[in-house]
Amino acid sequence: MARLLLLATSIAGALAQGTQSTTSAGITFQTYDSGPNFKFGIALPETPGEDFIGHITAYDPDGLSWASVSLGYNAAENSHMKGPLLVVAWNHEGKAKAAFRQAKAYVNPDVYKGPMTFKEIPQGTSVNKTHIEYTFLCSKCITGDDITFKKTDTTAKMGFAYSTNGISGTETAAAKLVYHGFGPQRRGPFTLNLTGAKSAKYSSWAEMAK
Repeated sequence: MARLLLLATSIAGALAQGTQSTTSAGITFQTYDSGPNFKFGIALPETPGEDFIGHITAYDPDGLSWASVSLGYNAAENSHMKGPLLVVAWNHEGKAKAAFRQAKAYVNPDVYKGPMTFKEIPQGTSVNKTHIEYTFLCSKCITGDDITFKKTDTTAKMGFAYSTNGISGTETAAAKLVYHGFGPQRRGPFTLNLTGAKSAKYSSWAEMAK
């Protein structure tokens, strides 16, 4: 009962925080902030297509953290992490690295092989003694099916997971992700305001991607 109560409190707290407008590297994002450990923001064009600009920030004091955002919600499984496309970021030898993953069960998620690609935005990507910051153009990442939000959505149900428990094989997209732990600063759902993420400046921001 105590565990169920903690879970309910965790979910309610995460959903209540909502998202807000933030700016990084000159780009305006609609951002979810879980607290000290994790932030995720999205920027969209006024008429969304298949691409978006994403911004992940994760607390990484020991160079062993990983952070993941789920781009959709699996209604059939009532899950944000099992089924939807995941974007995972981590520190590899002092540089931010990211991969697409998909969890078919509550285990280390597989590498997702699809048409999606990352293009890093260097001005918003860094690793220092306390944080990983990864800003990227996500190409062909709005799929229109159940693994991501849809381009016509005004809000998106998403989820996040975060861990400092260590990660191995950081040089490859298949890096082994250690369990993220429990609690509102380690995992949880959130609802992102996609309407607030739209901007007429999107095309100039997208040109920053390498």
